[in-house]
Amino acid sequence: MDAPASPPATIAALLERTRVRAGSLIITVFGDTVVPRGGSIWLGSLIRLMAAFTMSERLVRTGVYRLSREGWLASHSRGRKAYYHLTPSGIATFAEADRRIYAAEGPPWDGDWTLLHMAPALTGARRQALKAHLDWSGYGQLCPNLFIHTGRRPVPGLAGPEAVVFYANLAGQLPAAAPRDVAALAWDLDRLNAAYATFTASFAGFEPAFASSEDAFILVTLMIHEYRRILLRDPQLPGELLPPGWAGHGARDLAARLYRRHAEAAGRFVSTHMESWQGLAPDPSSSYFERFGGHIASPARGTGNP
Repeated sequence: MDAPASPPATIAALLERTRVRAGSLIITVFGDTVVPRGGSIWLGSLIRLMAAFTMSERLVRTGVYRLSREGWLASHSRGRKAYYHLTPSGIATFAEADRRIYAAEGPPWDGDWTLLHMAPALTGARRQALKAHLDWSGYGQLCPNLFIHTGRRPVPGLAGPEAVVFYANLAGQLPAAAPRDVAALAWDLDRLNAAYATFTASFAGFEPAFASSEDAFILVTLMIHEYRRILLRDPQLPGELLPPGWAGHGARDLAARLYRRHAEAAGRFVSTHMESWQGLAPDPSSSYFERFGGHIASPARGTGNP
């Protein structure tokens, strides 16, 4: 039997097969790394962190420019240094994403449903914008104008004439399999299940510690990046509505184990290379150590192998 690949070779292979856009990965780095450490980062530090993923300075600068144009990032300067932080709208979006990504477990369900009927007269750009917002919020679609979610899910910013929202609880009034059938119609669960299975296959075997804190940073960031891309398409339905053998459970368990195992080492690399508006990047906020149910060690400054 062949000997297992060494951690650097394994990370190299992971980088080779995980091709991501600069802007998308910068968003992940902000959410997972920058926001918990004060929220701002010197552009030179961001360039250094992104170099770990073999991204050039030009790609990083272009990605930051586009994210600023799209309203995700804003900048402020001190002397010749530019520091970047999330805009207020970006902060709000990240807060909701964090709640979904790093939760210790899925939400419970009391049998309630939210039904949203979009006005048939709503067309054009506003209809597309509302549908995109519903998709982001995890709503499924039963027919062209009828959207559904579990629990009571008000939609912020919804104007009265655009849609009508109903709440229902049919517990005990339908056959046991009926809610699962509704979920299968409203959401593409087969596609999500396959994505979770692929994620697990890609990141299984990475639990042993790394000799380099940079390798730990690469793994944690790419793992969260890939997990985020799937999870933010996942309505996070209660177990009663999921098909048998749901791969999302194993994917969440793996993500939590890898995060708890490697976040401290990854944090040492970040502490060594990140400068914020306040100077040396501050320690992560308390909420950082509660991700995936906690048990994340605090990084010691200036230690480890950057």
